[in-house]
Amino acid sequence: PSLTEGTPNAVLEAMSLRVPVVATGVGGVLDLIHDGHNGLLAPAANPHELAVAMQRMMSSAELRAECIHQALTSSSEYSPALQRQRLVAAYDAAFSNGTP
Repeated sequence: PSLTEGTPNAVLEAMSLRVPVVATGVGGVLDLIHDGHNGLLAPAANPHELAVAMQRMMSSAELRAECIHQALTSSSEYSPALQRQRLVAAYDAAFSNGTP
């Protein structure tokens, strides 16, 4: 579990591989995981709540199936191809403005 995080590739990879995600609600994780919708979040530095979230995910086949279904939809927004297009567009915009 992270105390700080950018956009976590591990979370994106898990989502795209149909692995239910339980993570700490920090940084970029909050942009990717919506608690109870496409994964579960626990507060950072709180091992008890993290364990509770893990147990909740493990004990509910319905929750796992829903999180996987929703994660596949939301992770497509962060596909490598789309991320590459956004990065190229940002560079194109910066260089077209004469920004060094």
